[in-house]
Amino acid sequence: NDKLAALLKGLKTTDSARKSPDREVKLAKPDVKKPIKRGKDGKPKREQVPANLDEDVVDATKGVARLARTENKKKRTESDLLKKLMSVSKDAKDAKEENEVAGESAEPQSLSSLFSDIKIERPKPKKVERREALDSKYKTERKDLTMEQLAFLQKREKMRREERVKTQVLGSVDLFSGSPLGIFTGPMEESSDKDMLVTWRACQQRELRILSTPSPRNALEEMVLLTKQGKLWNFPVDNEQGLDYSNDPFYKHVFLEHHLEPWCPKMGPVRHFMEVVCLGLSKNPFVSSQKKLETILWFKDYFERPENNEILVHSGFWEDSSEEALSA
Repeated sequence: NDKLAALLKGLKTTDSARKSPDREVKLAKPDVKKPIKRGKDGKPKREQVPANLDEDVVDATKGVARLARTENKKKRTESDLLKKLMSVSKDAKDAKEENEVAGESAEPQSLSSLFSDIKIERPKPKKVERREALDSKYKTERKDLTMEQLAFLQKREKMRREERVKTQVLGSVDLFSGSPLGIFTGPMEESSDKDMLVTWRACQQRELRILSTPSPRNALEEMVLLTKQGKLWNFPVDNEQGLDYSNDPFYKHVFLEHHLEPWCPKMGPVRHFMEVVCLGLSKNPFVSSQKKLETILWFKDYFERPENNEILVHSGFWEDSSEEALSA
């Protein structure tokens, strides 16, 4: 037994021998990558472009987002820019469905139009409720009467009304019996047309105009008459028929690049992105000129934020304000 125990003791190995670097074997591990998303036909899926935006706008947005250093910053920049563009596109789409222009101030409603649809429920007076209760009771009692009884009741009511009229005394009222207030200085001057109302005067003028206007003698005069009546389009025919845009001319909607000159770089991805934005806004007839200018100024404020402007300056796509001041 002693020899067997000594033999087993000699066969034991220590932990240091097991962890010897000569015995460690490093095996190759497979490189795990994200699986490629594929469609039903087996082809890889492409990134979906927002339905409301053009591919050029999305490509320009991605070009600006690539300037960021980190992947999260790229995604956030692209998300912010696309969110703003999609909000402008959504406003234009809603305005198109409602046949309006987004960004225009709505006409103020009058108080009469605001209160016209308001219904005020007032409690009925006690006399009215009592009268309605008596009428309903009177009608239910008369349902069970015969024709002769109804005729007798009607005849009695008629006789009572006649007696009431005979006993009623009608007295005259003297308008000049009271003491005057003294608020009128003297009698007013009587005009020649005092008995003629404004409505009658307008009707008389309309009748005179109809009598003095001869009927159209040919097709040309008939078209002139129909145009004055608003039944034909005014020439030249355009898409602003019946609208007055004298204070908001068309060039404020179409030519928007001059808003980029004070702050936007002369070249680079930011310039390309803003030119695409101006092109899309100039083709949008459902957004007011003020709304277009606000959209451009929003992008200006976004690119001039410190966290975004620092990346553009280090990338060489934006001029530093300090350098501009030194050069000046």
